[in-house]
Amino acid sequence: MLTLNLLPEAQKKNLNYEINRRVVQFFGLWTLIIAAVFGVGLLPAYFFVSLQEGEVERSLKAEEAVGKAHRISEVEEIIRAVNQRLNLVVLRKEKKREPSLFVSEIFSRSPEGVNVALVTMGDSLKKATVSGEARTRSSLLQFVSSIRGSPRIKSVSLPIAYLTKEENIVFSLEIETAL
Repeated sequence: MLTLNLLPEAQKKNLNYEINRRVVQFFGLWTLIIAAVFGVGLLPAYFFVSLQEGEVERSLKAEEAVGKAHRISEVEEIIRAVNQRLNLVVLRKEKKREPSLFVSEIFSRSPEGVNVALVTMGDSLKKATVSGEARTRSSLLQFVSSIRGSPRIKSVSLPIAYLTKEENIVFSLEIETAL
């Protein structure tokens, strides 16, 4: 297309200025209208999103608080379980009856000439039976008096039948323990 402009030079400048002004005005007006429509339309969405973000942050903080409380309750439960186990250990330690010390004391108190063959403890650990062999009656009596001197022993039952023999006495003593 051929454009022919026969206007004087001053009006040509004014015409170009007017065309540019109207183009800018046209695009500016439409830009302003679109911005206003989007601004008015997006403003509620912006507020909605900002409120939702605040709510999400509050929810996360609440979940963290619940998680911490849950973890704290788990730790408290573990502590309770450990305390119960420790209490059981303490109770067992307090009530612990040490039959091995009793048996070792029986063997350590046996004099020469007395061979302890068997130490049997009752279920309640209150009674025990000591069986063995003594070479002489005096070594058996020495063993019985030695056992009676122990703080772990309340009483020793020595049947008279074992005292009738002078040598090679096979004996069985009934002992009441202080365990």
